[in-house]
Amino acid sequence: MCARALSTAGFLSALMLLGACGATGAENRPSSSPSGDGTASASASGACTNRARSVCVTAGADGRTITLRVGWTLGVDLHAPHRVWSAPSALGGGVLRQIGAIRRDGGAVRASYRTVAPGRAELRAFERPVCPPARACPQFIIEWQVHIRVTGR
Repeated sequence: MCARALSTAGFLSALMLLGACGATGAENRPSSSPSGDGTASASASGACTNRARSVCVTAGADGRTITLRVGWTLGVDLHAPHRVWSAPSALGGGVLRQIGAIRRDGGAVRASYRTVAPGRAELRAFERPVCPPARACPQFIIEWQVHIRVTGR
């Protein structure tokens, strides 16, 4: 009886984890370079788009490498239903410069960066569920990360 209860609990935990992971990949995946035609291909909110000299990354870009040139703009638009995102952190020396302030809209986070020098950097943020009071809720934190490669002009 005890072994069956443990296997049921393990199955339910795995099911909740798979559901949480699936929610973060539901958005469109950006290209590693922008489309030259100016078509929007990223966020449902339209906050940032892929166009000439500008690339937008969303939650679906997790784990990808984004290649940009010096002087380009990188938009970050992180949102998912029933989730709260931390502000992105740029790790890497002097490759990215934040433009303006981090913008929050409910659980969503939006930020913009300008590429200022050739090199490599990483952007990281964390996602967690929004839990209603007095209700069962999975407790997890998921790290989102993209690798940025900046080349010369």
